Parts: sequence; structure tokens; C-alpha cells
Amino acid sequence: MHPPSSSFVSYPFSHAAATAARHQVRWSQRSPINALLSIPPERIGLNGDHDHQGLAKRVAMLLRCSAIAREVSALKVAQRGAIVTIQGRFPAQTVLHQVVAIALQADGANGVEVNGTTILSKIDVERAYQDQMSAMAS
Repeated sequence: MHPPSSSFVSYPFSHAAATAARHQVRWSQRSPINALLSIPPERIGLNGDHDHQGLAKRVAMLLRCSAIAREVSALKVAQRGAIVTIQGRFPAQTVLHQVVAIALQADGANGVEVNGTTILSKIDVERAYQDQMSAMAS
């Protein structure tokens, strides 16, 4: 979750109230308690609120808005912590790859499990990228 920007929207408050609110926001951003109050990325819902199934809902929304929406309309999306779990049938292997890529793009997703089998995790992607970069440097 990103902290609010330092630019402020103009509200119909008095100058003193606006200044007090500005100082309060800046104090809360620096406060060590702010880290305890923040929502983990996998628990952020569609509207930015705390939602235990927030990651699953955001991935489902990304799939509905994607170019492959018709092919994946029957999939069931859930989550187990930061792992996105997807159940259903895929019409083609390329659709499966696209679904995994879309799921990993969601903020807070650390891995994808399809029909009970772990397909890919962000750690695997990072390792593959590092291996590819080191191979190119050699």
C-alpha cells in the first residue's frame, strides 16, 4: 500500500483546519505505528479496504477485464495467504499461461496454484530472470 501523496486536494475547510489535517497526515506517515496499521497487500480489497479474500477478488476482476475473459469465465479463483488458487478447465495451454501471468501481476500475489499444483511463484520468476541476465552477461 502506498502512502498518500504530499499534494492535498482542496476542501472547503478553514486554513487552520487544513493545516492541522496536513500535519496529522505527515505525522502518521512517519509514525512507527503506521507499519502496524497497514494492510498486507494480499488483504487489500477492490476498494482499498481490508478484505480477507482481497487478492482473489482483484485477480478475478483482472481476469474478467482481460482479453481472455470468455475462455476463463468458469474458473474459480480463491487465495491461501499470498498464493492465488485457481480451479477449473483451460481450453488451451496458452490460456493457462496467460492466467498465471495475470495472477502474478496482482499486488500481493507470491505464487499461483492451479488445480492443486503450484505452477509458478514470484521467486521462480525472479530466479529465472537473474539466470537469464547472468547468461547474457557471460
